[in-house]
Amino acid sequence: MTESRDLVVVGGGPGGYVAALRAAQLKRKVTLVEQDRVGGTCINYGCIPTKYLLHVTKVFREVRTTGLFRGPREAISVDWPAIHEGRRSVVDRLVKGIVFLLEKARVEVVKGTARLGPDKTVTIATGEGERRLLAAQIVLATGSRAAGLPFLEADGRTVLTSTEALELAEIPKSLLVVGAGAIGLEIGSLFHRLGTDVTVLEIMPGVLPGSDRESAQRLERILKKQGLKVFTHMKIEEARAGTGGVVCRGTCVRTGRPFEYSAEKALLADGLHSCSEHIRGKTTRDMHETCDITDHSWALSYLLQASGKASY
Repeated sequence: MTESRDLVVVGGGPGGYVAALRAAQLKRKVTLVEQDRVGGTCINYGCIPTKYLLHVTKVFREVRTTGLFRGPREAISVDWPAIHEGRRSVVDRLVKGIVFLLEKARVEVVKGTARLGPDKTVTIATGEGERRLLAAQIVLATGSRAAGLPFLEADGRTVLTSTEALELAEIPKSLLVVGAGAIGLEIGSLFHRLGTDVTVLEIMPGVLPGSDRESAQRLERILKKQGLKVFTHMKIEEARAGTGGVVCRGTCVRTGRPFEYSAEKALLADGLHSCSEHIRGKTTRDMHETCDITDHSWALSYLLQASGKASY
């Protein structure tokens, strides 16, 4: 049985749920498809939990380093499980707020995986079976995930994405961050404040590639002054991960000198890939050949790179 909808939104992150809410305000019949929790990576595993941890670790560092308090500052320690509990509490509160708004607006939320079909159809695989929707309009807002290196893939134990890094049960003694973008620098900074020996490797000439150059240079100086080891022009050519940690080898493209760095854990923060595999069973690389964005569908954020025509 095929059900009709004015709008089907695939992806419940900030792009998807806001689009669904606005369409519902305009009296459209809307279904939002999300395979995990509404709020997307940003609220559940990215921006929000990272900012919470940055705030907590900033307070910890200031208390340990300021000269305004008396007493044995070295005795102050981190209650890591309690910090994790606080992080989960903040995230859960925000997710509940989004769910409340969607329910109030009468947006149907379906937990499952969507797949586009011909003639504006969307097939949703859920725990109870499959549903088939006929949509007048479709919004693709499936978001992104961490990109890996050809020779270094995340395993969730030694080689981590940002999601696993924020949920580590123990604070690592050393961390090798691959990529000096916003994700790498934020997570590297918060663990450095907790006592982790952090090394950041970036292939580009400076941190935060694509950002204002003067601001990025100033940030790089501040981070180095705080104790982060930040190295630019570093091309990683080989990596090995095991129970003993991670080793990365390569060449400095500026000097031509080889390098080798090792750490207990490694964080992959060298970029993002769009989550587009389930749209038509294709990867981002060949989506432009098989999944055209037409007059009845729109792509948001990271999916724009995969389409020949999009509006947002």
